[in-house]
Amino acid sequence: MPSPPENASLGDARVDPPIRGVLQAVLPYVTAPTDTYTQFFEGYFAAEGQYPEERIDVMIQCESSWRIDPPGSHLGLSQFEVGTWATVSKITGYTDWRDPFSQGVAVATWSAMIDPGSRAGWPNCFSAIDW
Repeated sequence: MPSPPENASLGDARVDPPIRGVLQAVLPYVTAPTDTYTQFFEGYFAAEGQYPEERIDVMIQCESSWRIDPPGSHLGLSQFEVGTWATVSKITGYTDWRDPFSQGVAVATWSAMIDPGSRAGWPNCFSAIDW
């Protein structure tokens, strides 16, 4: 599994042009700590995440800039609403929203349950990506 590039930017080829267009004005790419990135995607793929790593990477970048505990009322890397996290953690059995592996499992689980074209889940970052 690839790690995020050392000095990635939205101008890098690894981010698809439709995604770059959506997020270019939002945030510059922040490189996730290698262990956070690796643990997140280990959880994501263990739960059989269906979307490409590059797209989920961009979604997490948009949601939290790869910060485990960003400010605000949403939880973790993927910024789950409290009620959504309660639902997903009940399904998965992973309850620690600060754990990158648990976040990865939760993203794989929740994204399989929602329509990416809808406003469910991550309305600003997930539904804006051209899936």
